Amino acid sequence: MDIKLRNRHRISIFLALIVILSAASVMVGLYPFFENESARYEEPVYGQDAFLKHLVLGNYVLYLEQAQYEQGSVISPFQFYFPLAEEELKNGVNSRTAASEGEPDAMEGVDTITIAGEESNGLPDQEERIDYLKELRQNCVRQYESWNRNFNGIRNYLDYQILDGNGKVLADHAGGRSIGGSDEYTFKAELRYDDLGRMQAGAVSGDNTVKLMNTLGTLGDKDPMSDHYWEQYRYETDLKLKNPRNVTFAYGMRPQQIAAYEDERETVWSAYNYSGSVSRIFFGLVCAVAIAAFLLSCFDPDLPEYSRILRTPFEIVGGVICGGVFFGTGKVIIDVKSIFNGKQLRESGYFYWSL
Repeated sequence: MDIKLRNRHRISIFLALIVILSAASVMVGLYPFFENESARYEEPVYGQDAFLKHLVLGNYVLYLEQAQYEQGSVISPFQFYFPLAEEELKNGVNSRTAASEGEPDAMEGVDTITIAGEESNGLPDQEERIDYLKELRQNCVRQYESWNRNFNGIRNYLDYQILDGNGKVLADHAGGRSIGGSDEYTFKAELRYDDLGRMQAGAVSGDNTVKLMNTLGTLGDKDPMSDHYWEQYRYETDLKLKNPRNVTFAYGMRPQQIAAYEDERETVWSAYNYSGSVSRIFFGLVCAVAIAAFLLSCFDPDLPEYSRILRTPFEIVGGVICGGVFFGTGKVIIDVKSIFNGKQLRESGYFYWSL
């Protein structure tokens, strides 16, 4: 009897290995299919929303860098993009410090304070305003560091130039090429700011040009600091970020730059996840293995005690497996999306993805 049980046990193990190896072979054999699917769903790196977002936010990085170069000094992001708020904060802090030290004339002229178009009397409102300006300064510096970090992740794969309002090149990182007039670039975009700081996307080329222009236009219309404005100061123009003015940022990506960036960021595998093929096939194989395990367990009701799990009702086994598959595939999709939104691996330099 013992010999018979051992033989049956060996057969069960052998059949289980056959099932597992068969599923693995099917998965490996479908790699060519996955490649074809990726070609259908893969979006060029320059067309992905997070890439374009980092490109637009890179305008603020380059604009400040150019100003620092021209002035020959370091300028803080808050001082450069919120000059009136910086001045008000400096004066407000000095006034409050002087008042706390007992200078009688230090607070003259500050009893009436204008906030968001309304007058408010008294020191508490001024203190609240100063606290807000301090928080705004902190958020501005933090956001600029994020813009700079994200833009640095793509700038090595770009040619770019900064031009003044007359088209004169102020900074050239394109090897002397004229990005706007060159046919070498698979992707190129000129982001122009007028004298009011309004951005317009021009000379855009690449796959799905309409989508590129719409996305760039939408990103250019958004104030990147808007989420950090307190409601009572949201409509006070002096406390808003000042966009670049009378300047154009020209960007271009040649085919070899795109290829290098794709190799670095492994966009093909992310396209597999976006197509959904891997998730669906993986789910099907897991279900097939579960069914095979259930059927095999029915062949031998006299299995040893430690293998009773194989005789668990199929509804329970299937429910647990399907739940695990849904959780796992869902997590994969969430992770991929968050990568392409710049929330996770992008900041570590492995993946670029708002980001």
